[in-house]
Formats: sequence, structure tokens, C-alpha cells
Amino acid sequence: MSAPLPFTIAPDAADYLRDRLGNPPQGQEPALITVLAQGEGSGDATRWWFEGEHFMVGYYNIGQRREAQHLEVLDHQVSIVPETLQRLSGRTLTLRRVVERRGWFRRVTRDVLVAG
Repeated sequence: MSAPLPFTIAPDAADYLRDRLGNPPQGQEPALITVLAQGEGSGDATRWWFEGEHFMVGYYNIGQRREAQHLEVLDHQVSIVPETLQRLSGRTLTLRRVVERRGWFRRVTRDVLVAG
């Protein structure tokens, strides 16, 4: 039996995470990482669609993140560095829907993991 997580996961965030943790690329492991801002493009053309702390699943070569702990998250072994664990400690991961406006009529909807 694994140790309990120092954070909780809301049902909508659990569905989101299960979808992303399902099939890691060969030779890689899933990692829960902290992101402080996220956008698209570069330089003056960058469009920020979420400015602020949020979390996402990334993939790293197995053994690449030596400082990370490997915790069971929704029946998957996930690599999480101490700083991310500290940011999540005592909080609940939830899903926030973000609508990014691109021009007058075009909008893009994205889901973002946040901790509250």
C-alpha cells in the first residue's frame, strides 16, 4: 500500500488526469509538474492563455528526475519533485475551464489543473 498523497484531487480533475496518465510513451514516465504561466507563440506574438500557477502532466525518460518522488496517483506511478509536492500540500487539484479569445469571433476552450 502506498502512502497517502499530501493533496486531494477533485472528481473532474481525476478524470482529466486519468486521461493523461493512461499510456506513457515507451521508456518514459509521467510527471506532475508546476507551470507558472502558459502561452503559445514567441516574442511579441505570444498569446498567454493562462497566467498563474497551474499543473500539468509531462513525460520524462525513466530515471531522469532523480530528485523526484514516485507516488501513486490514481493507480499510476507519477514522478513529482519536492517543490511541486510542497505547492500542492494541503490543497485540492481542480479543473478550471479557460476561454481564450483569438480575434473577434474565435475562441479556444482549454482545461487547466489548478490547486485551491
